[in-house]
Amino acid sequence: MKDLAEAYGVNPITIHNIKYHLTWKEEGEEVPIPRMGGYLDRKLTFAQAQDVRERVKAGESIAKIALEFAVSTSVIYDIKNNVTYKGV
Repeated sequence: MKDLAEAYGVNPITIHNIKYHLTWKEEGEEVPIPRMGGYLDRKLTFAQAQDVRERVKAGESIAKIALEFAVSTSVIYDIKNNVTYKGV
């Protein structure tokens, strides 16, 4: 990030914020909100997050979904409870 910041003449935090979609997003995407005081590192795409929500609503096991997506169950819980990937 430091090298990119130097190349574009911006502060490294600007590159960090773009990388983690805090101040930049793809067209039509909502910016996910990190936990209070937390660090945001998206493990899944917005389409995958929507799939997770639909599967949880259908009664599928959170542990099974987490295993399939190779993430922790807390990632799935956060998606389910709209802690992350809000608006999806």
